Amino acid sequence: MNRAAVASLPTIIALETASVRTGHRRGASVPIDRSYLRSIEQAARAYASASGDGGRSTERIETVTQSRLLLQTTEVSVDAVERASLRDAADRIREVADRLPEVELLRTAYPGETVVVPEWLRYGRSVEWGLRVYFFRAGDAPAPETILDRNLDAVVEGTRAEFERYQGSLHGYPDCCIEAFQERASAGDRPEARSVAPLADCVDEDTLQAGRNSIEEVLPGYFESDRAYAYFAREFFPEPDCRSARERGRAVFDAMTRHFDTTLVEDFFRLNYASCYAEATTLSTASVAASATRPGASDLALEHQLCYLPLATTLSMPRYDSEP
Repeated sequence: MNRAAVASLPTIIALETASVRTGHRRGASVPIDRSYLRSIEQAARAYASASGDGGRSTERIETVTQSRLLLQTTEVSVDAVERASLRDAADRIREVADRLPEVELLRTAYPGETVVVPEWLRYGRSVEWGLRVYFFRAGDAPAPETILDRNLDAVVEGTRAEFERYQGSLHGYPDCCIEAFQERASAGDRPEARSVAPLADCVDEDTLQAGRNSIEEVLPGYFESDRAYAYFAREFFPEPDCRSARERGRAVFDAMTRHFDTTLVEDFFRLNYASCYAEATTLSTASVAASATRPGASDLALEHQLCYLPLATTLSMPRYDSEP
């Protein structure tokens, strides 16, 4: 796996897709939403201020600003929660997606196949839409229509769990964790809170709340437990004590450290857990949309902001400047 091939990707995506490129997961994805675009912009502004390198940062800020404005000004109305109406609206969203500078950057920078798909969520009688970019190895991507059709089935027929199960398989999550998550969610339990509970004692709450400390200070002693390796993906909530998740995570960790600085890989796993912990904590106190619970670049730790810079920039930081 060639690091230079993903040097211009946001670090968080370069690391998330590393396990796809090494064959340990089928695919990965990122939602192109307000949280993602805001985090990219925050990181670029902070880096420009600290380094004095305003040129590349200004270009990056313009890319996400244009993308955000295009999404904000896109009006999509759905006459009824029916397949034909939703598909027509999805076609309009895809036309907008093809014009987004951020989507073009990701398509160009990722050395595999990208699949850009409108994503629908149903809330009672209303629906909301978003945009998700999937990343696969060359030749291993499903057709965009396949993903969209499964999503439309879920929205029209009220079978969201079936679509989430399908998404889990696309992301290479262990089947046992997918099933357990679905069972507890359908029973009204919070599977997110159950997932993060075994490692909760590792979290220094005061340090996490500050958001200006190293992730090592937020999670002191994190790797003293082999449960740490289960958090090998950004939005994955493994079942507690799942051997499959730990073993797959350890394999991902070992593969990544053959190509990236070990500290960077450790921080990736720490940040994955911290993000899941923060989301689970938010969900336990309020009923909010997933995009509202996803921590932004400045919410967790100093290294979280670095993850939204281009990989080449992050690798130049003193913390990550050693060869693997």
